[in-house]
Amino acid sequence: MDRTTTSARGFAATYGRQAGTYDRTRSAAPATLEPLLAAIAAAPGRDVLDVGGGTGNYAAALADAGYDVLVLDRSPDMLAVAASKGLRTRRADATDLPVADASVDVVTMVAVLHQIPDWRAALREARRVLRPGGVLALVLYTSEHMASHLFLDYFPSSRAWATQDMQPVAAYLGELPGARATPLQIRSTQDLTMQVMRRHPALALDPRLTAQTSYFARLHDENPDELAAGLRRLAEDLEAGRLPEGFDRDLPDGDAYLVTWTRSSRTLPPPRVAAAAERARAHGFRASSGDGVGPLLAALATAVPDGGRVLEIGTGAGVGLAWIVSGLGDRGDVEVVTVEADAELAADVRGDAPGYVDVRTGRFEDLHATLGTYDLVFADAEGGKWTDFDVTRDLVRPGGVLVLDDLDEALYTQPEHRATVSAVVADLCADSRFTVAQLPFDTGLLLATRSRDGAVE
Repeated sequence: MDRTTTSARGFAATYGRQAGTYDRTRSAAPATLEPLLAAIAAAPGRDVLDVGGGTGNYAAALADAGYDVLVLDRSPDMLAVAASKGLRTRRADATDLPVADASVDVVTMVAVLHQIPDWRAALREARRVLRPGGVLALVLYTSEHMASHLFLDYFPSSRAWATQDMQPVAAYLGELPGARATPLQIRSTQDLTMQVMRRHPALALDPRLTAQTSYFARLHDENPDELAAGLRRLAEDLEAGRLPEGFDRDLPDGDAYLVTWTRSSRTLPPPRVAAAAERARAHGFRASSGDGVGPLLAALATAVPDGGRVLEIGTGAGVGLAWIVSGLGDRGDVEVVTVEADAELAADVRGDAPGYVDVRTGRFEDLHATLGTYDLVFADAEGGKWTDFDVTRDLVRPGGVLVLDDLDEALYTQPEHRATVSAVVADLCADSRFTVAQLPFDTGLLLATRSRDGAVE
């Protein structure tokens, strides 16, 4: 199912034309920069990736502080401005960083994550490239910041798209176990974001200033009449002193969050997993198992009984399989079957798999009658999860475990896709043979154990 969203693309589309004038209102604000520098001071070295770094304002400030910064962004116009400041630049997507595993000391993402449709993939990439002890530093706008924003009352059509990609801070922290979130109170106008304009609403009446914010640029493109009417009403309310009391006060959630996460020195993926991740990148395959479900699969594989069987539905590039094999180690008594519809991917994985792994090419719908039953089943493909899920449940032996991922409904923009996710969870919870635990991290995981006598009282 399609998990991308459109509003983030709408935000990003304006940056090319803003590049030449962006720096007029968007410099590195001390209220953001100083905590950011403090957060990354404990990193093991000075190599920094500034992901979504735009014209390089924060990257330049980090370089002035002695860091070796590479600015990554999708906009060539923004990168051209960054390069003119003497910064190293490279065009790249945040969900597919052109950087080796465990190769940088710091990753920064300043006010960018809410504009990335698959923000979880961006976080996985950031974690992947960090060295042990490396620091990920995020400056985030969250749904807490948007919930009562002054401007949404003046421009009501923006409420849906301006909040669609703003997750609560808890969602981001859920992807980064052990991370710390610090509210930032940003009172100056050096980095004139929409959040800062909350404190200085009169600045929204100057089109030279609002042209540098993606929020007002999108309103200008999509609803110019509402923009004009809202600005007139804002001007009248400012003149009459009718703005809500305390509109410019410090809020408990601040004007942004600084979220910092440090990669443990013990979290390097097993070599087999790293090799599979590299194969996924070579194929341009972006749907691999994340580093939340991966270690879980390894731990569950370790507990498979003697002579047991493991089934993976949806091999992909073999990352999930690599985690399973890493958990099994050199056990020769367990059989692993993995099913993949893409013949090219299946062939590549087959060439790298140990002897006890049977890589079968074909659709689950066509193969399930030949598969038998299993002690551990990981369903990670459309067939076997979103369709024919009743068949998948029957493949789990009594005492066996079923694992599903991609169950966070926030991943999906289409109501019918959310309904499918909800139906899968409801069907499993209603199946008296299984005890179900939903795990609210990674892409939304579910673990279900089938009772040994076939039913749960």
